[in-house]
Amino acid sequence: MRLDVGVLTVVTVLLVLLATRAGVRLVRGRASSWGVGVVAVVWWTVLAAAAGLAEAEHQVTQQLATSVTVMVSGRPGAVARCARRTTDMLDVSGNAGSVSWDTPDVARLRADTCAALWSWVMSDKTHPTTDQVVALHVLAHEAVHVGGERAEATTECVAMGWDATVARALGASDAVAEQIATAYREQVYPTMPDEYRGAC
Repeated sequence: MRLDVGVLTVVTVLLVLLATRAGVRLVRGRASSWGVGVVAVVWWTVLAAAAGLAEAEHQVTQQLATSVTVMVSGRPGAVARCARRTTDMLDVSGNAGSVSWDTPDVARLRADTCAALWSWVMSDKTHPTTDQVVALHVLAHEAVHVGGERAEATTECVAMGWDATVARALGASDAVAEQIATAYREQVYPTMPDEYRGAC
């Protein structure tokens, strides 16, 4: 597993260090008072836990997306990168995902796409939302690009053929996987821009 180090990673480590320091000061009697020491330990521990959970969500989602990208693209060295919220705010493209031909083995996914993938992974996987259906498809779509297909319409068509497999790889039953593939094909695909349609 490749660790993606970002601002949140550093913040999480610093918060863990501060929580540890507060605990050590309390145990050694170096806090200004016992009550203040307890409050400091609780405060830094809660913040560290919240940051740690968010960081774990990012790392796990990115690893799962990478495994799917490798599977669909057939490229063992392929990776998926979930955008951090801080950098995602600067992306005005409106794309849910992308592949740059300067780095064709990297599928870049927007933070919202990865958040929807995470919500799917953490759900009971029986009632997919529209956001989850789209996120699963975007992952398949970008993985097809990583596999070498550049034309958007062809990529979209090939990706729809992968939708059920991707959903199964991320925990869906056969029935729900087919439901996801059908939902995308019948409800989302017809609303896509012209450049994404026509190759099927």
